[in-house]
Amino acid sequence: MPFRLGLFELILLAPFIAAYFIPCIIALVRKHHQIVPICLINIFLGWTFFAWVVCVAWSFSPVKKVD
Repeated sequence: MPFRLGLFELILLAPFIAAYFIPCIIALVRKHHQIVPICLINIFLGWTFFAWVVCVAWSFSPVKKVD
């Protein structure tokens, strides 16, 4: 029997999925100049929690102003 998620399960998972992408959301809102590497590392290594914490810290790092 294949594993299927119903609407109720997807609604329960939504906050966890959003929390996983917090570094990407922060970098996007702050218009971080390194948003692509932050998001790529978060997507592929964020499950390790260590990389997720690094990405959160990185997304809060100072943003370079583009003239």
